[in-house]
Amino acid sequence: MPQPLAAKVASIMFSLGAAEPTLEDVQDALGEITNMTGGNLKALMPGSCHLSLPAVIDGNDYRIRIPTARVLTRVLFECDGLPAVVSLVAAGGTSAPQLLN
Repeated sequence: MPQPLAAKVASIMFSLGAAEPTLEDVQDALGEITNMTGGNLKALMPGSCHLSLPAVIDGNDYRIRIPTARVLTRVLFECDGLPAVVSLVAAGGTSAPQLLN
């Protein structure tokens, strides 16, 4: 999600009011949003599944490579006119790794 939306999430989550959230605030808020989203998705999944710890990446030009992982679905959201994307990734498959960005 773009930094302005991430900052707004952190500001609301930590009740910062007019104070500008720090990078650590933003990273903690996004990690917590990831945990909540992942936990809710996990409850809907059939069979046994496990969640990894959340990873928060800062910046615009990045690539993530997860060996033996595949993207199951990607959902785009909009909040206050800003985009957010949630990708559900399955690890441990036999397919070739996919790059996430």
